[in-house]
Amino acid sequence: MRPLLLLLLAPLGACVEYDLSFSTKGGGGLDDTGVSGGGDGPSVTDTELGAEPVIGDCACPDGFSATPDGDSCTRRVSEPATWNGAELEVCRGAIDVVYGKFGALYPGGANVQDNYWGDLDAEADGRLNEVGVWSCSGAAEGYAPNEEWIGFAACVELPAAGDYLLGIAGDNNVRMRVDGVELYSDTRTDTLPFNYWTLLAVSLSSGRHHVELEGLNQGSIASFGAELAGPFKAGSLSGDAEMMAADYDGQRVFSSIHREGGAFELGETSGWSCPDGSALNVCGEAPECTTTERVECQ
Repeated sequence: MRPLLLLLLAPLGACVEYDLSFSTKGGGGLDDTGVSGGGDGPSVTDTELGAEPVIGDCACPDGFSATPDGDSCTRRVSEPATWNGAELEVCRGAIDVVYGKFGALYPGGANVQDNYWGDLDAEADGRLNEVGVWSCSGAAEGYAPNEEWIGFAACVELPAAGDYLLGIAGDNNVRMRVDGVELYSDTRTDTLPFNYWTLLAVSLSSGRHHVELEGLNQGSIASFGAELAGPFKAGSLSGDAEMMAADYDGQRVFSSIHREGGAFELGETSGWSCPDGSALNVCGEAPECTTTERVECQ
């Protein structure tokens, strides 16, 4: 069964033209010891680009703004993020033949093994070997930190609703949230979270989204990564066959390897932290913790 992200569900509709851009800028320096700027308490913010209460046939309740494509209404509440007092730099993750050795795994059980997705030959190939990341200092010190989630945040602008393919894996564990809602999590203690490159289809509404990707190492080498491909026509990724036929490689719009050389904004003893249910918002000059509420158009 394909996952449904209730806060992000977009209505099925006709195929349209899309653009997708990512911003990963953060705020706050290493001298900060408390919280980011942004006032003394929560504030309601309108972070949709060109947001209006009514767009096309989409009319929104008081306090909500229509998304750019007019497919839903949003309201965001933000408060300062907590600075944990240290910053980790993003480097390439480990490369190993066990990463992706079982290839791509789709929700219905379909499995594809080749050099692109990964296979059982003696070469270290597959997507995790191509796009995996880990801490630069950790790679020099036994791939520390261990037993601690680290990751990064991204600001995503989607001008239209559509379906997307998510590919993801991590050694030892990996998880992804969108707007504070968990989209994928694999916390098993065996090797399957990184033996497969797991694919799933997600429906995303238009407008701004706060994406968070994190990995956890239980010891030894480490790497985690994800890619997002699309957009595809809404409702077109309904099964394994449709997902396998989609142009994943030709329509990849985000990859974790693009963060190489940057900083991990998320961590338990590094980066920034937010309460459960809110997302680290790096769209502005200073990181904030933002809760997004989405409702249907009136």
